Amino acid sequence: MNDRELAELFNSIIANNQPAELEFRLYYDAEGNPVSYACEDLPGDYLVVDKETYAQGRYDIRIIDGEIVPLHDFVYYNKMIPSESGTSCHSNNALIIESGSTAFWSTKTYTAD
Repeated sequence: MNDRELAELFNSIIANNQPAELEFRLYYDAEGNPVSYACEDLPGDYLVVDKETYAQGRYDIRIIDGEIVPLHDFVYYNKMIPSESGTSCHSNNALIIESGSTAFWSTKTYTAD
């Protein structure tokens, strides 16, 4: 193969090589809390977002009726609830962290309608 044939082969490969079209996704759970941002196909519910939203990667949002709603647009509060996983605490007081305890607590965000 001479230089000219090599150049033609290279040019034909480059001409057919198109950039990949990425789909930016925001995965969220059943309560509308963001789980992750990804370009690959993962299990779960997702919303297709633009490149800027994907780059920001914000988790201070909720997905309500297929729309991204910032948390500052509505009233919300966090509450500690008993859980099967989370921080192990004293069985009578969630404010006392106790390693090896069988009582677990986690936080849950509630919104006011």
